[in-house]
Amino acid sequence: LISDIIKEKLSELDNYKTTQYYIDKKFSKYIGIDEINSKVCLIITSGREKENYIMNIYSFSDILEVEIIENGNSVSKMSKTSVAGRAILGGILLGGVGAVIGGFTANRNNFEKMDKISLKLIVNNTKNPIFEIDFYNDITGKGLEKKNIDYVEFINKANYWYGLF
Repeated sequence: LISDIIKEKLSELDNYKTTQYYIDKKFSKYIGIDEINSKVCLIITSGREKENYIMNIYSFSDILEVEIIENGNSVSKMSKTSVAGRAILGGILLGGVGAVIGGFTANRNNFEKMDKISLKLIVNNTKNPIFEIDFYNDITGKGLEKKNIDYVEFINKANYWYGLF
């Protein structure tokens, strides 16, 4: 099993203990968090063999940007610089409360049906700076309506992971 290979690879690590994780439906990508050591583990697979797994461990500070993508469009995006910039601007305009509100502003787009919901991370890695993991990826062409309970489940998972960063 692929999950067993991931568990085996993670057990080989020093100073990393998974406290939360998510594996996509195709078992091709894994994201895990070690809240005790403030680390993130990202795994990409290209096959079922142990040597086909690319694993990187990052400190929380190495996560430069986090974004929720729906149908290829960004609906929520937070980066270290943009959060700080919006917080500073909000603080200038509205004082301390404005700084808090300014730090959490984000853009939203609306679509009738969702074909894909994913979380995209930009990490401090010049060889592999982008990691994107799907929470929903429809290959049938039917998609999910936003009022569908499954859509709510998938977007809630994506928002949860977005909030962790």
